[in-house]
Amino acid sequence: MKKFSTILGIAAAASLTGSSLAGIVSLTVSADSFGSGLYASHDGAKITITLDIDDEASALAGSVTSDWSIEISKGGLVLLKGEGTSSFSVINPNKSGSAYAIESALEDASWSVSDLTPAPTLIQVSYGANDGDLLLAAISNSANSPAGLLTVGTISGSGDGALIGEYTVVPAPSALVLIAGGLVMARRRRA
Repeated sequence: MKKFSTILGIAAAASLTGSSLAGIVSLTVSADSFGSGLYASHDGAKITITLDIDDEASALAGSVTSDWSIEISKGGLVLLKGEGTSSFSVINPNKSGSAYAIESALEDASWSVSDLTPAPTLIQVSYGANDGDLLLAAISNSANSPAGLLTVGTISGSGDGALIGEYTVVPAPSALVLIAGGLVMARRRRA
């Protein structure tokens, strides 16, 4: 019975972290970036973006709607922090092969910290995908690879700027807390 309680606790916690929550999954990607153009002075900034995406969305679909939040920091200072809801367009930047990106113009961005000048006007998450791939899996599978790029950019007057880096997928804190909670519940039942 002890083993069953432990397995049950882990399974219950894991089920709450997956796609069972109304089909929307929160995915966080993070990158140490290279700065260019208007953002050249921010070379080495860390970008963290969280997207809430339908876990049944196709990686090749025409558009994806998502709530999102972003934080860009460098040397312990937050340069930009904000959130919004966007329709992300799915594009094939190379017009061939399996390279895709979801990108959105940040028309609805709400900045709580805005020391990145000028403020970005574009978020793009690039990934590799094939027919039938789901978006969340394609992004996750492209992490730490040349296909997995995170871009924050701007066009301002006479120039443009970008922060670009290969992203990693960051586990959601809530998922880790729920799994840990399941382990604690299982341990208490044994005692």
